[in-house]
Amino acid sequence: MQTGQLRKSAGQGSLASKKAVALSVRLNTGSAEPRVDSRALAQLFGNHHRNVMVLIQKHAEQFKKFGHLLFETQVGERKQGGGKAERYARLNEDQAIYLLTLAKNNDRVVPLKAELVAAFRMVRDRASVRATQYLPLYHSVHDAVEALIHRARECGSTTPDAIFHGNANRMLNLVLGITSGERENLTVAQQLTLSSLQFIFARAVQGGLAEGDDHRTVTRRAKAACEDYMVGAGHLLLPPSVSVSVLALGSPASQAVR
Repeated sequence: MQTGQLRKSAGQGSLASKKAVALSVRLNTGSAEPRVDSRALAQLFGNHHRNVMVLIQKHAEQFKKFGHLLFETQVGERKQGGGKAERYARLNEDQAIYLLTLAKNNDRVVPLKAELVAAFRMVRDRASVRATQYLPLYHSVHDAVEALIHRARECGSTTPDAIFHGNANRMLNLVLGITSGERENLTVAQQLTLSSLQFIFARAVQGGLAEGDDHRTVTRRAKAACEDYMVGAGHLLLPPSVSVSVLALGSPASQAVR
């Protein structure tokens, strides 16, 4: 399999057929570094996956210069059982870009290269925000909740600690306009907004406790502070469909605190 054949195959088809395929690079972020499936890349730039695999194996030593060359095998599925196993590569950013340099530029490959670079950059940005802002402030929220629980105990509350922590998370999710399972897939803008909300929540709780308020009053003040932020500034970081939701949602579906 020659590089020229890959370039020829990637360039086949009418311009209309090339534009008919919507580009959407999906990265696997479950490992130590984000990777992209060679099958997805083959499909996106209009080539047979077997041709891509031949090319990767032919230039394996070059690919290895950019990191561990990871191959995996997936057993095919058929209604009658069994199926042919398919071997594929999971490429890191540099390897994926190197693969696309071997394909001839055309109306399909050029935007794919740009989207691939943007997809990896987005993953890096999200990881950076998560490590430097979201996680430290997440811990600040729950440190503040622990202080809130201490005040609640002073006021005679017997509500389990887990409910206080869960209510804080649910309230922040609601103000941001997301559900409990969406935090792992937030955009950079959403992560930044959530980080700001966490800071405001923790500061409001600390301020209310310092003024001697009971735990219910502190909770209401913290929620109001977060909503005020979203109405005043936070919504500017989010798409309109998300930012308008805070006023329409009302009170969070929290468990009762006594």
